[in-house]
Amino acid sequence: MRATPAPDFDSPAGADDGPRPAAPRAGRRAAIGWRLVPLALSVLLVLLSAGRLDRPFGPTYEGFNTAVWATGAQTVRTHGWVESRLGARAVRGDEVRPYAHHPALTQVVAAAAGTVLGDHRWAYRLAALAFSVAAVWTCWGWLGACRFRDGPRALGVLAAVGTPLVRGYGVMLNMEIVWLPLLFGLLWAWQAAERAPSRRSATVCGAVALAGGLAAHQGILLAGTLGMLGVARAVTARRRPQPHELSTLAGAVVGGLAFLGWVAWVNGGLGVLWRQAGVRVGARSWADWVLVQAEHLVVLFGVVGTAALLGAAVLVRRRPELWAAAGATFAVTAAYATVFRDGAWHPYWNAGLVVLVALGAALVADVARRSPLPLVPLLALLGAVPFLAGLPGTQRSDDHVAAVVAAGRDQPVVYGTVLLGDWAIYESGRPVETLADCDALRRVARTEPEVLVVASEASLGQVIGRPAPSLDHVARATYGELALVPADELAGTAC
Repeated sequence: MRATPAPDFDSPAGADDGPRPAAPRAGRRAAIGWRLVPLALSVLLVLLSAGRLDRPFGPTYEGFNTAVWATGAQTVRTHGWVESRLGARAVRGDEVRPYAHHPALTQVVAAAAGTVLGDHRWAYRLAALAFSVAAVWTCWGWLGACRFRDGPRALGVLAAVGTPLVRGYGVMLNMEIVWLPLLFGLLWAWQAAERAPSRRSATVCGAVALAGGLAAHQGILLAGTLGMLGVARAVTARRRPQPHELSTLAGAVVGGLAFLGWVAWVNGGLGVLWRQAGVRVGARSWADWVLVQAEHLVVLFGVVGTAALLGAAVLVRRRPELWAAAGATFAVTAAYATVFRDGAWHPYWNAGLVVLVALGAALVADVARRSPLPLVPLLALLGAVPFLAGLPGTQRSDDHVAAVVAAGRDQPVVYGTVLLGDWAIYESGRPVETLADCDALRRVARTEPEVLVVASEASLGQVIGRPAPSLDHVARATYGELALVPADELAGTAC
């Protein structure tokens, strides 16, 4: 007697063909459940982020970056779109300081949010959150275009959204978050066009490639790499390139030219871009770089996400149709972090690898669903674990904000031995200056002896190049590890 195979309930199409009426209904219920996962994750992401939307900007990566674009948005409101160059020629304190090292879309999004919703912290973070939620759906669409069944597809999205990248930086208005849905969107359009080339799919590929190029440097590089891979395949196979291969490459070229034109329009030339690129290339040791990148993998993707990355590396060889997307994404991310290794000290620099987290989780689940054991539900529980972990505390950030606001209350400029930035300008409403050495500290002590300087023993030690003395006896007020100290007394104590 022939044994009846067990039905596959990941989707209705996978249900057993035998005369068992319950199977199709069970399969449909399972499919509906899996297809609700992106909606549930979108709602969960919004709920988890709601309490962070209006927190003060502070000296965290999220606070630093979002405040940069918020400052540009403020300038659009006061000086107009054209004069401010869409917000890139921002008024920081009492002077105009251009900032256009990156493609323009993030600044445009910030300016639009500030114009429509008003100059509120929550407005800028809400814009970032909207892109994070959009990434949930474009990730779902891409995995569907990769022909994954609903169960593995849902677990891939779960693994990606559960990473600290999305949960932690999901409200950070910066290139990585704005690019994220466009990254998945390009791979979705590419995969669909690979399966069914057409003029329409080519148009979508070109449009999304261009949008990604307007969002991030890596967006230009990824679209260019995919396009060139397609053309190289055509040359090797002695055929004409497919329309989507050419349109993707064209989107990268137009996006790259738009980026260079934007930099020249804001700065009057490209010199500032080449100088900044030289800074990002850096001179830190390769040994330190390797250790930092290994640490960043876990910081950015968590243990579950890192395991999914390894799963992608092992299992993607079984799916040749995914090699172009996976290989191009890895190559661009790795090359970008290697060439600009000073910038790669930012923990979110390798955000593009979240594609391989989603892919690896889906591949592992695809293998697990063939097991007689209930491994897919177990993987779903494992994928949910990161949502139970809390995000890093913010008390240090709160202390910095309180100290900066107090220092700016009765003086025209906020000085600090701690690293200040646009977050401090936004929160205090004052120009700021970071005092990086004893010469700068003595200058302020000589011209404004009574002005209060935001200092800590750790930051002061970096300024003077040796362990700093205690500030307890000269502090006018303390905020956690920070102290407000008159400039002349600080210079006399430390320098």
